[in-house]
Amino acid sequence: TLTEQTDPVTGVLRADPAAKTLLSSLKALTLAPLSGDTGGGSPTTLAQIGVATNRDGTLRVDAAALSNAMLTNSTAIETMLNGSADGKAGLGAVLNAITTSATNTTIGLGASQTRYTAAQSAIADAEAKIADQSAAMTTRLTQQFSSMNSRVSSYKSIQSFLTNQIAAWNKSDS
Repeated sequence: TLTEQTDPVTGVLRADPAAKTLLSSLKALTLAPLSGDTGGGSPTTLAQIGVATNRDGTLRVDAAALSNAMLTNSTAIETMLNGSADGKAGLGAVLNAITTSATNTTIGLGASQTRYTAAQSAIADAEAKIADQSAAMTTRLTQQFSSMNSRVSSYKSIQSFLTNQIAAWNKSDS
C-alpha cells in the first residue's frame, strides 16, 4: 500500500516527495471541502456524511451517519459527489486534481520515475566502471605476480649455484 511504501522508517518511498504528497492528499480527502455550503450548515466534506480515514489509510463508512445525511441533505451530498453547475468542485474534480498532480512529470510521480531511472542508470554506469577497474587490477596484479615469480625463480637459481659452489669449495679443502 502507499502507506507502507512511504513509511518513514521502512518504506522504499520514504524520501520521495511526490509519494508523500499523494499520500497526504488522499488522507486529507475526507476533510477537503467538495462543494460550497449550500446554506443551512449542509455538509461539504466526506467526513461530515460519515466517511473517515483509518490510521492505515483505508476508508470506513459510518452507515448510520451516511443514512441520516442522505435523508436530511440529499441535494448537498449530490453536489458534493457530482459538483455543481456553478463550477464548484465535487469529488470527481478533486480526485482528478489529485491524479493530475500525482502523475505530473515536473513535481509528481512522473518526476520521481525520471529521477529513479537516472539514478538506476548512474548505478549501472558505476557498476560497469567498477567491473572495468576490477579487471584492470586483476591484470596488473597477475603481471606483478608473474614478474615476482620469475625473479624468485632467478634468485633460487642463484641460490642453487652458490650452494653448489660452496659445497665444491668445502670438498676441495678436505
